[in-house]
Amino acid sequence: MKKRIEAAGTVMEFGGQVLMLCRDLKKAHGGEWGFPGGKVEGNESPSVAVARELFQETGYVAVPSELEFVDTFIFEFPEHITNYHAFRIVLKGEVAVKINNAEHSEFLWLSPKDCHNKPGAMLGVKEIIEKIYGQL
Repeated sequence: MKKRIEAAGTVMEFGGQVLMLCRDLKKAHGGEWGFPGGKVEGNESPSVAVARELFQETGYVAVPSELEFVDTFIFEFPEHITNYHAFRIVLKGEVAVKINNAEHSEFLWLSPKDCHNKPGAMLGVKEIIEKIYGQL
């Protein structure tokens, strides 16, 4: 039986554009593009985990009321199954993204359609984008 992992991530949106991060090549899923997020640690709730990950990966301090729960997705990898709790945050103003270079190599702001079609996107990006924005 495969190990189950709880993870949470956020579709961070500003001005119709969505933030995508490219995983550092030395990390799991290196070179793949995804949303800010990571594993739920200890007794954290998914919303607390996603706020922590947002800060660690982008420097953005999320207010809990900004986080909109989207859905929980189940993604199966060769080595484990991930319960991925997806959130969305629509920013009211522009933010200076400060990526953690130990985790990610670069970031892009893309339209939802470009996220959906991004070569090298992580497993689940298409499903999450479709859940929020519909078929593109």
